Amino acid sequence: MGKLELENIFTFDVLKYCEMVGKQLSDYKPVGVYYCDHFNEYETACKAIYGFVKHIPEEAEAVVNFEEMWTIKSQCIYAGKGIALIPKDNSDRHGDSGDNNLVHPKHDQDKN
Repeated sequence: MGKLELENIFTFDVLKYCEMVGKQLSDYKPVGVYYCDHFNEYETACKAIYGFVKHIPEEAEAVVNFEEMWTIKSQCIYAGKGIALIPKDNSDRHGDSGDNNLVHPKHDQDKN
């Protein structure tokens, strides 16, 4: 996971993205992506977006509806979420089970 470049992560919605690239929503399989972590140092927390990127499926063309949330008190807590768009011609490799394919770091760790 995580080969998508930062410039392919967008805050706007999927319909705007489809219009931008000249494709239809039906050309993609949407997959929810969520990442949360805490940091003791602000400088380290500034790199938290790279933790989010590592959890994006490799076959994703882009992430839309991206949001970040921060809490800075005694620790820095970061959460990022978005919708990865996987072209349908690649979705068979991702496992098209029809369920909510939310990618969550804790769940991924349990598989290893």
